[in-house]
Amino acid sequence: MSEDPDGRGVSWARNRGLDRARGEYIFFVDADDTVREGFLARPLALMDASRADYCIFGSSDAPLKRDYNLDGNAAIRAAFLPAYIGYSWRDVARRLCGGSLWKNREPGSVWRHAFRRDFLERWQIRFNERLFIYEDAPFLCECAIRAEKVRCLPEVLYNYTPGAAGLIRSLPGTAKHWAYKREIRRERERLNALAGGTIRRYYAASQFLGRLEFLRHLGAAR
Repeated sequence: MSEDPDGRGVSWARNRGLDRARGEYIFFVDADDTVREGFLARPLALMDASRADYCIFGSSDAPLKRDYNLDGNAAIRAAFLPAYIGYSWRDVARRLCGGSLWKNREPGSVWRHAFRRDFLERWQIRFNERLFIYEDAPFLCECAIRAEKVRCLPEVLYNYTPGAAGLIRSLPGTAKHWAYKREIRRERERLNALAGGTIRRYYAASQFLGRLEFLRHLGAAR
């Protein structure tokens, strides 16, 4: 990770790393986590053999929930975008009926992936530096919008260390909270435009409920 003396955040640091990278593949590792044997070798071998744009594998907190050996952009979008971009009205209905929102969703964590660098460079895929939490998900959404081939490894190759999540817990109701809400709404619309306006249904409930939350906040502040 690049040095960030001005505290500009993980998205800034990751983007500086991507800008400076010269290798064929990109991996991400958080400073407080560890990796398992085969973390580099197994994805590299698979991607060399398949010429996949990226590869996903399991982590200690989240083994893979399905087979992601996918060919064709339509299959990749259908598998990943509903998991990462937000909540649909179908998701809301499922939750109201007692179902789980996370049953079929993969955590949106970039350190569970290996990326071909020329794929990221061809499309200039980068992290949104105005997002200071949950910044991985839009990055992974853009990867899914662009990719033509994805491969997966069922092994757990990454050891995630749960953090205190102090920022996330202290965020609701603050100016930073509303700034994040505004930016993630804009980011979803940007991604929808990249996808030719075809994926709004995956996040329609999130957009509506986010606006409703903001209006309630404005009403309470008066």
